[in-house]
Amino acid sequence: MKTLKLISIIPNWPLILLLILLAGVAEVIGISALVPVASSLTGDFTDSGSAPFPFDNLELLMNLLSIPYSFDYLLIFTMVLILLSFLAIHIQERFIASARYKLCEDLRNKSTNAIFLSKWEHLSGVSSSEVANKVIH
Repeated sequence: MKTLKLISIIPNWPLILLLILLAGVAEVIGISALVPVASSLTGDFTDSGSAPFPFDNLELLMNLLSIPYSFDYLLIFTMVLILLSFLAIHIQERFIASARYKLCEDLRNKSTNAIFLSKWEHLSGVSSSEVANKVIH
């Protein structure tokens, strides 16, 4: 329960979780697209005619998009899939960095406001620059 409460203070946490999942799926698709490329180089699937279950979907996808299933097109298509997965990872990292910055800024503002709005007797004898220096460092 505490974990869910901690996650909820992260700005845009549902979007970030969705982007993490999408980036993971895109990376799996991009990396698994390398198997048909490597198998066409080594000739592993020439006996059965096509790749086993998850890897035969790449050939189906290329046929659906009317792209001929040859080594050249397979290599280009795999490169595009890997680039798209890198783009998804980049977007995910940008959103995480933005949320991290916003979270740190919010926490810093809350703690600074709590210190400056407090009624402590100790703060009355301390200069505001010294308090700010202690908060920052």
